[in-house]
Amino acid sequence: MSFQFNPEQLELLKKEGDEKWQGKSAAILEAWLNKQNIFPLKDEDVLAANELWSEVCNRDQVFEICEDSTISTDAKILAVLAWGGIFYPNAKRFFVLNEVLSEVRMICLEMQSGAMDRRSAFEAFSKLGNSLKGIGPAYFTKLMFFFARGKGCYILDQWTAKSVNVFCGKPIIHLISNRTVSRHNDANTYDHFCEIIEALARVLNIKADQAEMRIFSSRNGVWRQYVREKHSKEFLALTKKEAA
Repeated sequence: MSFQFNPEQLELLKKEGDEKWQGKSAAILEAWLNKQNIFPLKDEDVLAANELWSEVCNRDQVFEICEDSTISTDAKILAVLAWGGIFYPNAKRFFVLNEVLSEVRMICLEMQSGAMDRRSAFEAFSKLGNSLKGIGPAYFTKLMFFFARGKGCYILDQWTAKSVNVFCGKPIIHLISNRTVSRHNDANTYDHFCEIIEALARVLNIKADQAEMRIFSSRNGVWRQYVREKHSKEFLALTKKEAA
């Protein structure tokens, strides 16, 4: 798709570097879950995973974990959730209260094999509805991203969502309380989100996953500051107007 970007916004994005987010430790999350006596992995899975888990995991390390055939699917899922900085109570809900964990595994494996594209995967996760405990779009798109090896799937969290809303000049991606990506966003919205990231990558002459990292930015990044100001002022007003 073609997309017209604001030149001022492009200049700000050119100032952003790549790989701003240094993920959290899967080993620490695994140890916490173990103390709760709820960790679902077998000892051999943990041993295999611990060879790759470090105090901080970057994207390449998580990709390596997800591609390692000696590591179980659950351990790979945990590594992705940990990298994303999931709150521990949510991780507990995900592994303990989920009645659809087998469906999550299946979606991840089908993404990994290439049998499921991004639209189908997003729709499959969405159809799990409230049965999917502990995670929403911000985290299940992380699973999609890593299990698809970053090919065509991008992470839809509050900052990438707000960035795309700013690009579009309207809130095409719905957020709850201007913070949490709503489960009401459908596969068509996600596909459009991904297409805009791919269009941005072409304009900036970088890879699509690098474009996604740039719009995620960092806590004190120039793009993050810009999005924080634009989205809070303009889009909260639009959302209130639509609600009225």
